[in-house]
Amino acid sequence: MPDRLSAATRRTTARATAAVALAVGLAAVTTGCTAPGAAISAESAGPSATSRPSDGATAVSDEGEVGARDVSGRRPVPVRQATPRPVQAPIPPTRLNYPALGVDMAVESVGMADGGEMQIPDDADVAGWYRFGSVPDRGVGSTLLAAHVNTVHQDRGALYYLDEARIGDELQVVDAAGTAHPYRVARVEHLQKATLDWLPYVTRQGPEQLVLVTCGGEWIEELGAYDENVVVVALPAD
Repeated sequence: MPDRLSAATRRTTARATAAVALAVGLAAVTTGCTAPGAAISAESAGPSATSRPSDGATAVSDEGEVGARDVSGRRPVPVRQATPRPVQAPIPPTRLNYPALGVDMAVESVGMADGGEMQIPDDADVAGWYRFGSVPDRGVGSTLLAAHVNTVHQDRGALYYLDEARIGDELQVVDAAGTAHPYRVARVEHLQKATLDWLPYVTRQGPEQLVLVTCGGEWIEELGAYDENVVVVALPAD
């Protein structure tokens, strides 16, 4: 991990000249997979509407009751209608609190930009929740929150000091229902944007984790961007 003081000093010079573009590059994540929206629908769907009893033909009684008539010709046996169960909408995160870094910021839902990158709120004090990932109330998968480290109008965003996160730090995400989900930092990573594989950080499967992302590393003038992402992975505290 690079020296945090020197990294902060390098960022200060770059912040005075240009805005940060957090190029998450999520287009590669969906390669070879179903579209994010389709994945959510498929995973959330209830029983198939084509389900039917296997022990006989579907029949309707004189009273209009749907049932299954066995091969002996006895009266229809009532069966439950095979209509899909209502899909429960995910409860999105709306706020991130990270006391050790002085972070208390709003969170809003975002998707993907036309260029295949994750959308990031223009306001560096607002984090974007990648809505094609997971949510804390599911208990599985990655909840990804990302924010600009700064903008041309904001010298320091709320996640400016994310590279100073420490293993064991406690934080929480509050969802739209008002439920606070506590987490504890497990990893702090400085990853090169050019080679970063985002799949482990956006998956809707596997153990529950919270992923916080902003820019870091060196400012590359010719690219107009930083060369790293600071990634903090936190696990449920309870």
